[in-house]
Amino acid sequence: MVGLTLGVFDFCHEGHLNLLRRAAGMCDRLVVGVHTDEEVRRYKGVQPANSELERAAAIRALGIAHAVVVSSDRARLCRDHGVKLVFHGDDWDPAAYRRRWGEERIARLGLELVLLPHTRDRQHAAAGR
Repeated sequence: MVGLTLGVFDFCHEGHLNLLRRAAGMCDRLVVGVHTDEEVRRYKGVQPANSELERAAAIRALGIAHAVVVSSDRARLCRDHGVKLVFHGDDWDPAAYRRRWGEERIARLGLELVLLPHTRDRQHAAAGR
């Protein structure tokens, strides 16, 4: 079974590593989508510190994912790679995450959303975030 997780992955940290390792252990093939710089600016309102190509290279260098793709097109990633499982940290409300993906798209593509335990980033925890 093919799984997918998407993220910005700017300054890859312990939480990212835990998510990727857990997701890889739950599927036969893990695809990681790295959001484009444009999508990050639109969604988060900031320019990532590292370019999309640098962020993808950092994830690729971990050797956890079978494929690392720079893309924010969820449906295309799922179609192109035969994705059936979508992984995300459980720090998101499942209903909100499903709305972000689109209920109809989830049903049409036959996807299952799998929420994995969120690892609180020590740097953010120390800063009170």
